[in-house]
This record gives sequence, structure tokens and C-alpha cells, in this order.
Amino acid sequence: MSLVLEKLAGGAAGFALENLDLEISRGGYFILLGPTGAGKSTLLKCILGLHPLTAGRILLDGRDLTRLPVEKRNIGYLPQNCALFPHLDVRENILFGLRAAKLPRKQLAVRLAALVALLELEPLLTRPTASLSGGEKQKVALARALATRPSLLLLDEPFAAVDEGSKRKLWLSLRQVCRRLAPTVIHVTHNFEEAYAMGREVGVLIDGRLEQVTNMQNLFERPASRRVARFLNYNNLFHGRPRPIGPGRYELVDRRIRIVFSHPRELTGPVTLCVRPQDIKILNPAYPVKQELAANVYRARIRSPDADFELRFPRYIFHRHRLAEGQEIQIALWQPQIIVLEK
Repeated sequence: MSLVLEKLAGGAAGFALENLDLEISRGGYFILLGPTGAGKSTLLKCILGLHPLTAGRILLDGRDLTRLPVEKRNIGYLPQNCALFPHLDVRENILFGLRAAKLPRKQLAVRLAALVALLELEPLLTRPTASLSGGEKQKVALARALATRPSLLLLDEPFAAVDEGSKRKLWLSLRQVCRRLAPTVIHVTHNFEEAYAMGREVGVLIDGRLEQVTNMQNLFERPASRRVARFLNYNNLFHGRPRPIGPGRYELVDRRIRIVFSHPRELTGPVTLCVRPQDIKILNPAYPVKQELAANVYRARIRSPDADFELRFPRYIFHRHRLAEGQEIQIALWQPQIIVLEK
């Protein structure tokens, strides 16, 4: 069984999802990416029942949730701000949902002990939530969301407010918990590294529409549209109508840049060619380069008389070529990695 969203439409005032179809296998871990304002949080709240639907159905393990009230959907939810109850200590925050479900006292104790052990919360149980760090609050909020053993767990930017040093530990904790308890998970994030670390299946939501659903590797190697490419910061986009120059071979001219490429199918209409920054190779001096350091990679912008290009390469390449701002370099596009985006 699985989570199935059929032709989902609806949302908050002034914004709506558009005929959204999605299926996630039971126990699957699905990453939802998209720019700010794309509708990611709106989608989670529609699944929860906090925002109304104008069309479509929500099925969870074969059960139709579409018209059910929030408390009967068996969904765990971790919002961006944790939303812990400030008047309750850590223990009572975790037990809140279980007490509402009126579970026997012995069962409450068993559930609490299992989550405390799994998330290493024992030293925090009697502390007020105001005294917790960002990472500790996230672990408590996760324990509270999982306490009722939900079939579906919705995570809305769960680590956005956590410092970089704590994030990776929390990623490991969350993966361990989800393997043990096996809920179906939808995890919203803006962080590409977090997305890669946590899941394999991914969807990109832009302006209320699912632009692409695929695996993580394919998303970054083969974006399905210009909008997805731009969201991934692939800014080397060339537009035009390709001209056949041989069997399976085409040329496209954009801003006096001529690109020759191969494609297995016949191309008859306008296309966009996308070249990832990391797939442009440095050959030798030719055009001025402006560089900026980002973590362990360099991102460089090259201005030629005909077009601008963006490159991305490891630091050792920068030092190997003895590059400097204002220096001239020559580049080549690696043909197998030219991505063809048809309209």
C-alpha cells in the first residue's frame, strides 16, 4: 500500500495546487524540493486537512482521507518552528498526542521509553522547552510527531533553524528512527545536501505544479524543464530551433554560440540546451573570468563577446591552472552531458 494523491487541487487563499498526482510506496522516504512560495508547505497542510481541497483525493494505505478531520488521519507533522508547547516539559510534550488518544498508562510508558532511547532524550525529559537548543527542540518535536505511530510523517523544513554543526547528527538520527518505525515520509527542504543525505526519490514543486518526479541522481543530471534547471542553478541555457546536420546530429545557434550535439529522437520544434556548470571544461586562456569561492568548489563566470557562461569546479583545478580574476581562459562543453529540454 502507499500514499496516493490524485488530481489534487486546493490550498490557501490566493494560492492553489494544480492537478497534482503523486504516489509514494509504503515506507518510502520522499524529498520535496522547490523555491520559496512554490506551495510545498501548502501541499503538506492539504494532506493534513488544514487547507481545503477543491478537487482530487488523498489515499493512505487504501483509506480515503479526503473528507476526514485532521485527528482521524493518523499523520505525524513536524512544522518548521517545532511548535512545542511552552507550558509543558519535554516528557509532557512527547506524551501529549498519546494522552489525547487515551492510551493505557503502561502503553504510554512503553512508547515513551522507546522514543527516548531511540533519540537519546533521557537527559532532557524534565527540562522546559525554552531551555533547549535548536537541535534538541527538533528531536523532541520529532519524538512527539512519532509517538502515535503515524502511517505518514510530514516534515516541513525540519532542520532549517538548526546550526550546521548539528544538522548532520540530526540527519543520522532521523534516518535511524525512520528505518526502525518505517512510516511513509514526505520531507520538505531547500538544502540540496540534506536532500541527498536523506532520500532517493524526489519531486520538484514550482508554482503549485509538480514539474518533475524522479530519483535524486537523475534530477541533478537530467532536469526535465527550464524551470527545474533554473531552480537547480543551472544558468547555462541556450534556446533555439536545432538544425539537422547528420543522422542524430544537430546544431543550435544562440547569441552567436554554435553548439553541436546528438539526440536519439527527431527534434522538430524549439528546444533549450542546458549545460551544467560542472560539465564545462577549462582548456587554456581565452576569455576573462570572474571567480568566487564557495565551500570546496569554485564558481566562475566567464564573459565572452557572445555569451556568459557559469562554471563550477574543485579547488585543485583553480590552482592547477593558476587562475585569477581577469585572466583569460578557453572552455569546452562536454557533449554527452548537454541536456535537451523540449518545450
